[in-house]
Amino acid sequence: MKILVLPGDGIGPEITAATLDVLAAADDLLGLGLDIETRDIGLASLKTEGTTLPDAVMARIPEVDGVLLGPVSHYDYPPRAEGGINPSAELRTVFELFANVRPCRSRPGLSLLRAPMDLVIVRENTEGFYADRNMHAGTGEFMPDPDLALSVRKVSAKAAERVAVAAFELARGRRRKVTAVHKANVLKLSDGLFLREVRKVAERYPDVELEELIVDATAALLIRTPDRFDVLVTTNMFGDILSDEASELLRRARPRRLDQRGARPVRRPGPARFRARHRRTRRRQPDVPRALRGDAARLARPPRRQPRARRGRRPDLRGRRHRARRPRHPHPRPRRLPQHRRVRRSGRPRPHEERKPMILSVDPATGTELARFSPQSPVDVEAALDAAVTAQARWRTVDVTERVGLLRELARILRDGKEKYARLITAEMGKPLAEAEAEIEKCAVTCEHYAGQAPAYLAERPVPPDSVVVYDPLGVVLAVMPWNYPFWQFFRFAAPALAAGNGIVLKHAGNVPQCALAIADLVRDAGTPDGLVRVLLVETDAVAGLIADDRIAAVTFTGSTRVGAEIAAQAGAALKKQVLELGGSDPFVVLADADVPAAAATAVTARFVNGGQSCVNAKRFIVEEAVADEFVREFVAAAAALRVGPLARENLREALHDQVVRSVDAGASLLLGGKPADGPGWFYPPTVLDHVTPGMAVFDEETFGPVAAITRVADADEAVTLANRTEFGLGAALWTRDLERAAALVPRFDAGAVFVNGMVASDPRLPFGGVKKSGYGRELGAEGIREFTNVKTVWRGPGATSFAPSVLRPAELPAHNRGGGASTVPLVTRAVGARVFLNGTTHFDGGAGIPLHTHNCPESVVILDGTAIVEIDGTEHRLERGDTTYVDAGTPHRFRNASATEPMRILWTYASVDATRTIVETGVTTRVDAEHANAKLSK
Repeated sequence: MKILVLPGDGIGPEITAATLDVLAAADDLLGLGLDIETRDIGLASLKTEGTTLPDAVMARIPEVDGVLLGPVSHYDYPPRAEGGINPSAELRTVFELFANVRPCRSRPGLSLLRAPMDLVIVRENTEGFYADRNMHAGTGEFMPDPDLALSVRKVSAKAAERVAVAAFELARGRRRKVTAVHKANVLKLSDGLFLREVRKVAERYPDVELEELIVDATAALLIRTPDRFDVLVTTNMFGDILSDEASELLRRARPRRLDQRGARPVRRPGPARFRARHRRTRRRQPDVPRALRGDAARLARPPRRQPRARRGRRPDLRGRRHRARRPRHPHPRPRRLPQHRRVRRSGRPRPHEERKPMILSVDPATGTELARFSPQSPVDVEAALDAAVTAQARWRTVDVTERVGLLRELARILRDGKEKYARLITAEMGKPLAEAEAEIEKCAVTCEHYAGQAPAYLAERPVPPDSVVVYDPLGVVLAVMPWNYPFWQFFRFAAPALAAGNGIVLKHAGNVPQCALAIADLVRDAGTPDGLVRVLLVETDAVAGLIADDRIAAVTFTGSTRVGAEIAAQAGAALKKQVLELGGSDPFVVLADADVPAAAATAVTARFVNGGQSCVNAKRFIVEEAVADEFVREFVAAAAALRVGPLARENLREALHDQVVRSVDAGASLLLGGKPADGPGWFYPPTVLDHVTPGMAVFDEETFGPVAAITRVADADEAVTLANRTEFGLGAALWTRDLERAAALVPRFDAGAVFVNGMVASDPRLPFGGVKKSGYGRELGAEGIREFTNVKTVWRGPGATSFAPSVLRPAELPAHNRGGGASTVPLVTRAVGARVFLNGTTHFDGGAGIPLHTHNCPESVVILDGTAIVEIDGTEHRLERGDTTYVDAGTPHRFRNASATEPMRILWTYASVDATRTIVETGVTTRVDAEHANAKLSK
C-alpha cells in the first residue's frame, strides 16, 4: 500500500515526524506493508516553484492508495519577499489550539489503512480565519494592511481549489462521490473559505455528487465507517486522526519512544466517559506547552461574552451580576436534570435526531406492515464477506460431483416447503398463490437440471494435440436481486454459480426481507457450508461499497435499466465481471396468417402473468391490420375475465397509472380498465389500450404492470420495424403459420430470444438474457454456468506429459458385446481430476441396431463407415459417412445399420463424471464406465 505524506508547513516538522513514527509503528505492528513517500508542499514550494501544490505532486496523487495532506502557510517559511506574514512563536500556539491535536482522544484502530473508501476532503479553514480577520500573527492585533490580508487569502484559496480539483478528478474514476468534511469549531471563526472553494469546484463537475458534513472535534471517528470511503484526503485534521486513532497503538508498539517524547498513557474511555470527556473538551482550552503559556495562550481564546441581565438579577458597582435572593418556596420544584439525562416521553424524535432506518415488509394487498428489520451493521457485513471468502476457498476444491449433491438437496427442500414458501411470496409481493407455487417448482427443476448437467457443462474441453480449456470458479459473487420473483431470481443464478464452485452474497430487494431470510434458512438446511451463501439485509446505499470490496469477484444484477447502469459503472470502475438482466418492452407480433384465437389466448397470459410485473412480459402487441379487430376482440374478452394480484408497491401503481393517462391523452383508445382499484392495497385492473403509436408512454417506456398496448401495422416489415423501435432487447414473440417465413424474420429481431408461436419464457436448458438496454451476459443453460467461471487455457509443450499419451487401436482392445450384432470398442477414457471423457466406436453388422436409450449427458456421434438410420426423440434421420449428429441429455435415441449386408461403424463422444445409459423399454440403467473398465486411463 502506497501512502503519500504531504505535511505542508502548517503545524511544523514535529507533527510531521510524529506522523511518520505512527505510520511506521502501525506498519510494524499490523504488517501492513506500507510504502511511505513524503513530498514538500506549501509556502516552501511557493518560493521555489511558484505554487503551493506543484504539478509533480498533483500527478503523483492518483498513483497512490492514500494521501495525508497537511495545511499550508507555516511561519517557518514566511514569504517576506512576497509581502507575506511574519508569524512568531505566539502564532504557533494559536495554530496548535485550533488544530486540536490531542493524543488518544478516542479509542485506537487504523481501519483507514485497509478499508475501501469514497473520496473525502477534510478541512479546518484556519487560514481563512487569519485572512478574513486581518489578524496580525505576532501581536494578535488586526492587520493594518488590507493588501497583506488579501495576499494570504489568495494563497489559501488557490491551495484549497487545487486540493478540491484533485479530489473530484479522483472521484470521477471511482464512485463519483466526494464528501467534504468541515470542522464546526473553526467554521465559527471563519467565513468558510474552503467550503466555498469546494462548492465552486463542484460546479465544474456536475457528474460527481458532493456531500457536505459539518462535524465537531470528534471528526476522527469518521474513519470508523470504512465502508463509506475509497480515498481519504485530509488537511489540518491529519494530526487529529493519526494521534487519536494510533497513539495508543504506538504506545503498545514502541513504549520507550513514547516516553522519550513525553507522552503519557491515557486510559481508554468507555462510552459514558467518552461522551463526558468531549463535553468538557468543548469548554476547556487544550493543553498548551508550559513555555508558551500566559499572554500568548490567552491570545487564542475567544473573548468572553458578557451575560445579559435577566429577571431577578441586579448589577453591582464592579460590573458583575448577582442573583437576587428569594425566599425558599414551601414546595420546591424537582431539580431539572441535565440535558443529556432527560427523557423524552412522547417517543417522537427531536428535530435534530434521525430515526434509525428500517427495512419493512408490507403486504401489497392491504398496505399493512408485516414485519420490520434493522439493517445489518458494517461489522456484520465485514464478517459475512470474510466468511464467504473463506468458505468459497474450500468449496472450489470440492469436486463437481459432490457440489451437485447440494443442488439435489436444495430441490428436495424447495418441494417439501413449496406451500410455505409460496405463501411468503404472496404475502410480500402479492402474486397469486398458484403462481407462487409454480415459481418454487421452477426453482426445484432448475436445481435438478444443473445437478444433472453441471458436470457436462463444466467438462474440460480438449484442443488437440496439446491443449485443454478448463472452467475454474471466479470467487464470491454479489447478487443484487429484485422482488418480482423473489425465489426464482435467486435460484436461477445460485444453482449454476454454486455448481461452478463460487460463493454468493445476496442483497435482496428491500420489500421482500422475509423471502431473503427464508432463502438463508433454506440453503442452511440443505447443508450448504457455513458462510458460502450469505444474505445481507442492508440498504441500497451499501451496494456500491460491496461492489468495490476486493473480496467480491463479480456482480449479477436483475432490475431496472437505470440502476443497472449505475451498478455497471461501479463494477466497471472496479474491473469486475458482471451480468445484467435489465428492463424489457417485449413485442408480441401477430401476422395475418397466424392462428389468431391461439395467439390472443397466449398473449393474455404473456402480458398478465405475475400481474404484468416481469421484464420478460409481452408489453407491446403489434398486429397486422387484417386480423387486428379479431385479435383485439379475443384479447379484451379474455383480459376482462382475469383477476390479477396487487402491484408490489404504491409508487409502482402511481407510475403505471401515469403512463396510461399520458398515453390516453396522446390519442390511445382505452378499451378496458385504466383506473386504480378502490379499497385497500395497491391493485390495478387489467388494462388494454388500442391504437397505440410510437411516441406514447406505453409504447416508448417499460410498463411494469397489467397494461397491454396494441399497435396496428400494415405488414410484416412494419411489424418488425416497430418491434425493434425500443431501447430494450430482451425477448420477442412471432406468430405465423408459415415457418419458413418465420425463419427469415427471426434474425431481424433485436432481442436475446425469439419465440415462434409461443410466449417468451425462461428455461433452465436455454441461455437467457438481452441486448441493448436490456443488459448483457447470459443466465441459465451452459452459457449461464460459465458466466462466472475463469475460462482457462492450459497448454503443455515438449517434454511435458501429453493429455492423451496412449496410442490405442481398436483391434488391440476387447469389445463390449451390446447384442443384436452391435459391439462397442472404447478408444480412450481420459480423466483430469475426477472428470471423465469417453470416446469409442460401435460396430454394427448388416441390419444390426441398438435399442432405444438415453444418456445423462450430451452425446456426439460421427458416422465413420456405412449409412445409419438414427431415431432421435421419435424422428428418423438418414446419416451418410462423415455426417455428425448431436443428442442432448435425456433424449431417447437409437442407431441401426441401413444396409442389410455391409457393416457400419460410428464414433461417439460424451463427457460425464458418472455417465449412464438407460434402456427406455426396460428402464434399466448402467454406468458406462463399468462397461469400459478395461479401457486405458490417462491423467
